[in-house]
Amino acid sequence: MKPALPVLLFVFWGCAAFTGRGQTQLLNKLRADVTASKDSAAQLQAILIFCDAWESFSPDTLHKYALLARQLAYLQKNRRADILVDYYVAAWLFQINKLDSAMAKIDVVITRYTSLFSYDEMYLKLYSLRGNILTRTSRINDLMSHNFDFLKLTETHNDTLGMARSTLGIANAKSRLKNYSDALSWYYRALALMHNPLYRRKLSFIYNNIAIVFYHLSQQDSAIYYVKLGLRYSREDENLTNLANALFVYGGLMAELGHLKEAEAGLEEAVKVRKQIGDIYYIINDMAQLAFFYANNNSPQKGIALCKEGLTLAEKNGQSYSNISGLYEVLAKNYQVAGDYEKYSEVLNKMLQLKDSTYKINSAQQIAELETKYEVQKKENTIIQQHLDLVKKNYLFYGAVLLSTIIFTVAIIVFRNYRKRQQLTMDRLMEDEKRNAAEAIKEAGEIERRRLAADLHDNLGAYAAAMISNIDHIRISHQDEQSNIALQELRHNSQSIVSQLTDTIWVLKKDALALTAISDRIKFFVQRIHPSYPSVMIDIKEEIVIEHVLLPMQTFHLFRIVQEAVNNALRHSGCRQIIVEIVSLDIWTVSIIDDGKGITDTAVDKGDHGLANMQKRAAEAGWQVVWEKNEPLGTRVIITPVSMVWPHITINQTE
Repeated sequence: MKPALPVLLFVFWGCAAFTGRGQTQLLNKLRADVTASKDSAAQLQAILIFCDAWESFSPDTLHKYALLARQLAYLQKNRRADILVDYYVAAWLFQINKLDSAMAKIDVVITRYTSLFSYDEMYLKLYSLRGNILTRTSRINDLMSHNFDFLKLTETHNDTLGMARSTLGIANAKSRLKNYSDALSWYYRALALMHNPLYRRKLSFIYNNIAIVFYHLSQQDSAIYYVKLGLRYSREDENLTNLANALFVYGGLMAELGHLKEAEAGLEEAVKVRKQIGDIYYIINDMAQLAFFYANNNSPQKGIALCKEGLTLAEKNGQSYSNISGLYEVLAKNYQVAGDYEKYSEVLNKMLQLKDSTYKINSAQQIAELETKYEVQKKENTIIQQHLDLVKKNYLFYGAVLLSTIIFTVAIIVFRNYRKRQQLTMDRLMEDEKRNAAEAIKEAGEIERRRLAADLHDNLGAYAAAMISNIDHIRISHQDEQSNIALQELRHNSQSIVSQLTDTIWVLKKDALALTAISDRIKFFVQRIHPSYPSVMIDIKEEIVIEHVLLPMQTFHLFRIVQEAVNNALRHSGCRQIIVEIVSLDIWTVSIIDDGKGITDTAVDKGDHGLANMQKRAAEAGWQVVWEKNEPLGTRVIITPVSMVWPHITINQTE
């Protein structure tokens, strides 16, 4: 049975902007700092720091503290604090879903702040909030433009965290457009910027968003891997909102895989965390999701109890129609599952009554708002007309001169802005054209890769397997020793063909592979060849602290280089031990070490066919391969990236 995972993902996207710490020890300390402030300046500073965690508050709490900060900023004539208060007001409007007002307010705040203060960490907060507002209004084109402009700004100031945040915004927009492959590329670019563990905790929501993309790509294992990273980093950061989001995605994925106990535990913990945060809107919303899970998994009594609790909260706190309507809908479903059709009918009737009453209230409010707006506009027009008449009567000549000057100045400004916009438009069109061409090439490559894997499997693989089967049925006289040797050699070569094809198809079928998966494949390769060399001990040593992900062709080249190095050691070095060492920190390194007779400098310089192939593969993948003398005996082959540039991706805005 499929749970309501798409519903859970919708909820997650809806609240992914909030990255606060909830009711944690830090938040309690910030409240205590406000109370303990000894003078108005210290109190203002403490309140601003407290409000900076606005994602953790209910809207009422944020509004109360913002108004208090406004009074203190006015008394102290603190211009920067006054602008910050406007930022928190915009955040409050965003929380209560007044998105047009929030957008108008944040645009004014950005204009004021950037005109008075140089680039600092506040820029990131302002632009991030604006991106979240655009995301919630589903203005995807504006969101893409906003994040590209933000990315250029952060690159100009070499702000790594800002670059990661703006890149995340682009990735989220791509995901909203269901362009999951492109979104995944942008997520990986953001991950490549997040080397600092602090950034991984601060932007922990990226792992939840990547998990959602992998879910839509039907790659549940990858989705679970990334959502577990989201759980880990949000717990480390005491980030309750991101933790709740990760728990809901994790619970949905577990339900998708049929692990209902894990799913229920994750969803119940998510609701518990939401209650710690204290935002009634999302508490009720999440209760509805958990109750929906109960209904789908034949636990309607739990769902009924949870819906009733949510309705009580909604009635006490005056929540919106959408919250209450959702609860009634889920409550009705639980009654239906429980077989209580009388209650089911009662709830449906309440839903209809609620919709009717809400429609009437909204209609009356809209009419009243329109009438008020009309009267205000009418009065404003009258005042403007009177003012114009007065100006014409008393200052006609000076007004004409001033008007001419203004028109001339505006014309120059408009012309310059027009030229600038034209240039920006051309630049953006060229960028779009380059990006579309790159995407087309990438898509063609992916299609060809999958086709090639299928052809290898269906054609060459089938023929090679048939060869082995046919060889096994051939009978030769025991006296014909040469034929027996030739037959065994033919069988051995056929098995090698199948093994090589299997390794190649394994790589070509993957979109990306982590070092851990490559290490596992190398172990499989060692197990396969070891019976042919029983006198040589072959060990695999791993130290994978930070996971790295490689593209398919990079994986193929790395696997082939390791194979060639191991085979060279087995065939030519006369060694008794081989160690394949995989170390993955900020930069990964793969070494193949033997205790044989060693390799001469002349052999490396000349480069036989096998060594030349290894160097060529490394160069194509953007790496280098070197041969060193191992002490006291043998050879050490080392493969390492030339530089840490994407697509060498380190695994480690909201919306």
